Amino acid sequence: MAASPRAKTTTVAAFTMLIAGIQKYFANVPSLTIASKTYTPAACVAIVQALVAASQAAAPLKAQWLSAVEADRQAQANNKQFVLALKQSILAMFTTASTLADFGLSPRKATDPTPATKVIAVAKRAATRRARNTKGSNQKLEVVGQVPATLAIDVQTGALSPTVPAVLPASHTPGGSQQ
Repeated sequence: MAASPRAKTTTVAAFTMLIAGIQKYFANVPSLTIASKTYTPAACVAIVQALVAASQAAAPLKAQWLSAVEADRQAQANNKQFVLALKQSILAMFTTASTLADFGLSPRKATDPTPATKVIAVAKRAATRRARNTKGSNQKLEVVGQVPATLAIDVQTGALSPTVPAVLPASHTPGGSQQ
């Protein structure tokens, strides 16, 4: 977890006070034993000063890094729509997996319709067949046309007009054969 700028400032201040205390109270002490090792007061000051220098050097680098991260995020946000549109165009132009792989893309996956979508599709299909009077092959066989018994032809215009439609006998079956 990264320390906040305030905590970092407090840490540097604490290290600076630690150095001042070592210099004030251990200046005449030849060595100090810390964690089973022997150090001179000057070595202790040098170690803590290295920590202060590292903390102070990290602050501008962290600010520079944060600035670079923010610039990257801004660039990503500004160009997101363009990149999406570019990928969609490439997917529309090319369909083979090997070609799309050259772009770092994979082909679109077909999605299975949900059960609700299937039910709606069946209902729409049935409604369309009713509206268009579409029939299957067996239903078409049941449709039988009526032929007029006589036709009258107007000699002047050449128009045909049926006089009396003949009704087929009840024994007539689909397919044109009689029983």
